[in-house]
Amino acid sequence: MFSPCNGKSALNDVCDVNGDCDNKGSICLRGKCRCHPHYVETRDEKGRLPKCSPLPAKVGAKCANKCREPLFCRNGECQCVQRGTTRISNGECITTSRVGDRCSRHYDCTSPFSACLNSQCVCISGTIQQGSRCVAAANCPLGGLPGQSCVRRSDPSLAFNIPPNQDNCPSGQVCVTAADSQVGHCCPVVCPLASHVDVKYSCDPDAAPALKCPSDSHFCHLLSGAV
Repeated sequence: MFSPCNGKSALNDVCDVNGDCDNKGSICLRGKCRCHPHYVETRDEKGRLPKCSPLPAKVGAKCANKCREPLFCRNGECQCVQRGTTRISNGECITTSRVGDRCSRHYDCTSPFSACLNSQCVCISGTIQQGSRCVAAANCPLGGLPGQSCVRRSDPSLAFNIPPNQDNCPSGQVCVTAADSQVGHCCPVVCPLASHVDVKYSCDPDAAPALKCPSDSHFCHLLSGAV
C-alpha cells in the first residue's frame, strides 16, 4: 500500500491513485506507477533512473519500435494506415469512431458523450442515441416521467403563473425546454414544497396586492425559465 509519508512513488513503485506517481507521464496501473499508453519507459541521460518519454505522434516522425496509436513504427518512421475511420489531419493519424463503430479504447470514440464498451462505441448513461450521435435524455427536473415533445408558445420571462395555452402539453403538464429553445418535452406540474400548485395567486411583482403570492404561506418557484 502506498504511504504518503514516503513522498511520491517512482516508476514501478506502489501507488493507489495517479496522484501518487511522481514521474511526468506516469499513471497508477494495477497498484504500480507505470507509463501512460502515450509514453514509453526509457532511462535518464546517465542511463540509470527510469522515466516516461512521449511516443512520437506525427506521421513521418522518427521511431525506434513504437509510435502513439493509431500510428505504427515501420522502417524507422511513424506511419498511418488510412482505412475505415482512420485518416491523416495536419500530420496526425486520427481515428474517428462514431456511435456503433468498433473501438478498443474510450478515446477511440470521438462522438461527444460516447464511450467504448464491449469493443463498440455506445452512448454513456444519461444520454440516448439519435442516428450516429449521443444526446441528453429527456428528464423532468422536479420529478415524474417526461412525456411527448412540445412547443412553448409564451415567453418564459412573462409567464408568471402557468397560463392556459402556454404550450401544447396536456392538462396538468408543462413544457420544459432549454433556455435557448422553444421546443422541449412535457413534464408533470409538480410543486417542490407542497402537494399541488396553487395558481390563484401571482408571482408577478407588479400584481395587485390581493393577488400577490402570500410569503407567509406560499412560495414562488422558478419553472423552466418562468416563475
